[in-house]
Amino acid sequence: MIEDLTTMVGDGHVDLSRRRIGFALGGMGGANAHGVAFLKASQHVGVKPRIISCTSGMIHWVAEYLRGKSLGDEMKAYIAALRVYPSQFNHLNLLRLMTRGLPTVFEPNHMKLAARLLESIGKPDTRLEDILFPADTLRPIKPASYFEDMAKVFNESETGILLNTFNPIFGIEYVHYNEAARDSVGYWERNGAPFTQYRPITPEMLRAALWLLNYGLEETFDGETLIDGVYHRQIILRELMGCDTVFIGRPLSVDWGDHIPRNAVEMETFKTKMLFSSSYYGELNFIFSHNQNVAAGRVTGELAHEVELQEVAIEKNIDFLGFFLENEDVYDTSFFKSKAIIRNWLAERAAAQAAEKVTA
Repeated sequence: MIEDLTTMVGDGHVDLSRRRIGFALGGMGGANAHGVAFLKASQHVGVKPRIISCTSGMIHWVAEYLRGKSLGDEMKAYIAALRVYPSQFNHLNLLRLMTRGLPTVFEPNHMKLAARLLESIGKPDTRLEDILFPADTLRPIKPASYFEDMAKVFNESETGILLNTFNPIFGIEYVHYNEAARDSVGYWERNGAPFTQYRPITPEMLRAALWLLNYGLEETFDGETLIDGVYHRQIILRELMGCDTVFIGRPLSVDWGDHIPRNAVEMETFKTKMLFSSSYYGELNFIFSHNQNVAAGRVTGELAHEVELQEVAIEKNIDFLGFFLENEDVYDTSFFKSKAIIRNWLAERAAAQAAEKVTA
């Protein structure tokens, strides 16, 4: 059970003990610093969620948050390890990542490429593109103990945790939950969409939840072809509708920017943003429609309340090449923005509670 929480706001305080708060954190390489900054800001201000949904890279950082690690220090150390060259030579950092991989996460699949070349000798039916441009260009290198430890952290946590995997063969999304999130998924197990199913968090499913497309689709998980669920739904939002307030750590900016795409890199950035935004806007529209139905008295039962959404979007777009490297400027900017948004929300809650006391 999550303890009662009273948070100071200015000279007063706001009681959050009866406020069900959720965090929905979307993962994206190069923008995970945004989600980490939001988590750090929430700690700094004193807001604790009852449930967190997380996808892709944010799964790792939510585990670190639950472990009580110093998130800011860890993120900045991680950034420093990747950015060997100064920012003006960032293309060299990217080249280093492509040729040497991401330490402790993945490495280039050079050996398999060489093996394919040797196997193709004397096989006229071998397609050239399968040899030169294989699907599995990277190889994951995290040990089994990493996923076992993470599963233990999640399953022993009093904070509800949701994360996802996706079966691209049958088009089925799996949302994985710990015991503290069981009540949150119960409604959706009974009334949800047929192409979303619910399963416990296990080490094997955590491995699948961090399986990038660049690893290929030959691997199976408990007999199924599964990949990182972020490719299907970047932000798990619908399942947090049992909350009164949901803070959304969105790793994409609200608008495009100063101009439409003018070159291939900008077009790839635009396409990536479109891909990851499509499911998110569907989730938002679902909740907006729900709130309208609640206001009209058309909803009964456990979800018969409006869901307040507080979006904390990254300040500006990261370009396509930047998706591969985290940035300390993103962390710093997102930390102060997140803290300001949470504090403003707390001030509004404090004012509302003060008004309730006056009218009581």
